[in-house]
Amino acid sequence: MNKSQLEKEIPVLALAFVGDSVYDTYIRSMLLRSGKYKPNLLHKRAEKFNKATSQSIAFLRIQNELEEIELNIALRGRNVKGNSFPKSATVAEYKNATGLEAVMGYLYLNNNFGRIETLMSRIVEIIQGEED
Repeated sequence: MNKSQLEKEIPVLALAFVGDSVYDTYIRSMLLRSGKYKPNLLHKRAEKFNKATSQSIAFLRIQNELEEIELNIALRGRNVKGNSFPKSATVAEYKNATGLEAVMGYLYLNNNFGRIETLMSRIVEIIQGEED
């Protein structure tokens, strides 16, 4: 399946489903590489990066850095109608997070690991900056 087919044929929520795992795996791996090994500490730190509010902030800050196809996928992810939203985030935050995850899923399925690394490094930088 080429990039164009992947963009058009796989439902955006399916891309977000894969992207959620890609995002979570990147964050967990980053935390382990930082030398934090206690399960409770790992979980608390991962929560900060994985919550929809943090993902939304990161998405809003990087959206101008996205390539056209990535932005199109993110916007489709944001516009998809969903039935459930977490209590800890607004609908807009949840939709932004879904758009971000859809981009990660798209990049992963295209084996574009360098781009994932670039975007995730930027996302980590943004979220860590929000802690200060």
